[in-house]
Amino acid sequence: TDDSNHGHRWRLAATLQRVGDVALLHGQAEAAQKHFQRALELQESLHMQAPESARHRDRLVALLERLGDALSAGPYAVQALPQYGEALRQIREQEQLETGWFELRLWQARILRKRSTLHARLGRSSLADQDLRQASEILHSLQMQDPADALVQAEQAALNPAPAPQAPTPATGSPPTIACCRSAACASSCARAAP
Repeated sequence: TDDSNHGHRWRLAATLQRVGDVALLHGQAEAAQKHFQRALELQESLHMQAPESARHRDRLVALLERLGDALSAGPYAVQALPQYGEALRQIREQEQLETGWFELRLWQARILRKRSTLHARLGRSSLADQDLRQASEILHSLQMQDPADALVQAEQAALNPAPAPQAPTPATGSPPTIACCRSAACASSCARAAP
């Protein structure tokens, strides 16, 4: 029946995603790409059958992100950009249906951070800064909603990694001051703000 075929494709896409995750974890970016691509094809067909299904859209976004991650780890990292872009587009569509959904906003910030990192690697500093600013603003907004949320804190730490410890300068005997990133999102609360 059509329902059993639907369930079979759902489970197969999930299995392929897990196999791709393991391959990527072991540094096998090409193998991961193949698994994520096949899972994405299955998920796209499911999504087309039920475009209103948040479950299908969520899996679609996850697979686009993971395929972007695998491509980013490979020799042609620039190919990850369309995957991240499509994942962000799908999130924006979902947000129109479910405004303010916390998890979607966190997901959006994570993908923007990854895309920013990739833009920076590719020498596209203005695009990297733009994505980084957007991610920072989203995380600041989420942190205002729930300051104790561990997932937001972890993403904030990934977005603004702590600087490596620096030796004291000979003239002052204290470590050099680290300037704030000065984004609108952290201008008032950045722990790295200059005194």
